[in-house]
Amino acid sequence: MSHWNQFLTEITYSIIQAHTDQKSLSLYIPFEDSLSKSLAFDTISQELLESEIDGNGTVLYSDFGDNNITDEYKLSFAEKFFKPISVSVNNSIQGFGTAGLSLKYDTTEIEKKILNNSNNYRLIFLIQHWEWLGSELKLFFIRLLNNISHYEKQYNKSIIIVIGGSELKNNDIRFSKNFDVHHFELNDLKDTLGNIIQTSNISDNLEDTLYPLTKGNLEKIYNFILLSQNNSKIEKLLDDLLNTIEIDFRKNKIEIDFIYQLSVLPEYFNPYDAEEYFNLKTFQIEKAIDILKKLLVLIPVKNRTNFYSLILIMKDKLLLTVEKGQKEIYRRYYHYLCGKEPFNYRLKIEILSRLKESQEYLLSLYLLWYEYLLNQNEILESEKKSLYKLEFLTEETKSIFFKCIKYKYTNGTNSLYNEILPENSLLSSILLKNDINFQGNTSQDFSFHSLCDTLYENILAESAKDVIVEPIHYLSCIYMLLPHLIDKLNIDKLNEIDKFQVLNENIVKKFYTTKDIEQNAQYLENIYLRKSFLYKDNDRSINDANKALKFFNDVDDEIEQYYTLGSLLGLLLVSSTMSEQIR
Repeated sequence: MSHWNQFLTEITYSIIQAHTDQKSLSLYIPFEDSLSKSLAFDTISQELLESEIDGNGTVLYSDFGDNNITDEYKLSFAEKFFKPISVSVNNSIQGFGTAGLSLKYDTTEIEKKILNNSNNYRLIFLIQHWEWLGSELKLFFIRLLNNISHYEKQYNKSIIIVIGGSELKNNDIRFSKNFDVHHFELNDLKDTLGNIIQTSNISDNLEDTLYPLTKGNLEKIYNFILLSQNNSKIEKLLDDLLNTIEIDFRKNKIEIDFIYQLSVLPEYFNPYDAEEYFNLKTFQIEKAIDILKKLLVLIPVKNRTNFYSLILIMKDKLLLTVEKGQKEIYRRYYHYLCGKEPFNYRLKIEILSRLKESQEYLLSLYLLWYEYLLNQNEILESEKKSLYKLEFLTEETKSIFFKCIKYKYTNGTNSLYNEILPENSLLSSILLKNDINFQGNTSQDFSFHSLCDTLYENILAESAKDVIVEPIHYLSCIYMLLPHLIDKLNIDKLNEIDKFQVLNENIVKKFYTTKDIEQNAQYLENIYLRKSFLYKDNDRSINDANKALKFFNDVDDEIEQYYTLGSLLGLLLVSSTMSEQIR
């Protein structure tokens, strides 16, 4: 038996043994590449099904194959149980601990949907794509993994969880067993390849040649063999392939930049999501995908509609080939992330560092990352450690970061913005938002209005740009600023009313750059509606509060329901309609 088969047999045996003994178990299995991970989970699930453990009180869940439960559990905003890379509405947008705007989600609802099932007393979860889970699902599984004995007793169930990853175990999570990454030996790799492709036409020494060049990476060798079917030199084959792609693209009036841009997207991606960033029409993207699929360069991801992966050996080649054009490609990718994955600060910071952006720009992203983590219900220690490394900041900029997050407001006129006076507009907006959050609750003198005017001008300047970065942050700035621009008890503030109308009626729409951003902004909009008593008459404010209450009821956010009910009760108490007060 090959080492690979021994490795898989050990995993399967551990699961079956725990199932037989009705004991809980949690395994973490890291892999070097997606192909070996896919093969492993296919084999493990097949062997479990052949052992007939599914049924009779046992249910086998997975995020792939015939047992895919993607559509079985519906969460808020149609969030699916196992869902590919996505932005969730459950993220927080707040100042550095000040009274900001917050988006919360209760993971206990997931717990009820998944664990509180009286028909099954043994649960097995095979999670192949841990990195694809939304943040709230990761938190649920982390809680489950770290307290598996507690849940076993609470729900009277044995729970087996097997998680595949692309890196070593996260220190935040306790597993029963952590496997090492399986490194293929040469003969082991040959046996595995022989089981999945026809190797009769391949020269005897091709695998020997490829093994050291790819460091024994199964997926890279597999992709190369599919492409070449002979012992041609790797560099020549890849150059010829690029030339073929360029000729075919030119014939079909497709920019070759399309494939360069794909090279910096995640391991799995949906090209249609990034359509507007490719500057191509849908039919051009479809034609390009068709060409790349025929050339075996773009591989459809199994059980994921419109998801693909660019073969690793070609991805490496492209990133080396387009050194001169890398900056523009990375910049487009950063813009793509701002719209599709606005809270993936770790990756955005890495991209900005490759673009050699200013220290202030990088500092801005670190501060937004800090805000995001600060307002999560649970913060992963590894995420905090990654943040506090401040990997791409100089010592001087690091000191400014810690000054910002530890800043103490001692009186109504304190201003972090005025102390630092940043040149970068994004950093300016972050510090201004924080100052206004504080001064709006303590003192609204000339200094406060000056800060509001500065942030207003900052937002206007950003809205006029061809490409808007960090739209979620700017939307939070807008919805925070609007109530401060108008005083319904002082009708003489015409300039403030003008600014209010410009932001509320014209500018805010410009920051809805994608459907994902628009969905995330629903929370902000309804918090803003809850506060409309600050600038609207009572009747209209009551109507707004009722709309906000319905929204927060629909998403089951008890905290915002509480705040909204408080606003509504106050409005009804000062209303002239006695029946409404009584009701």
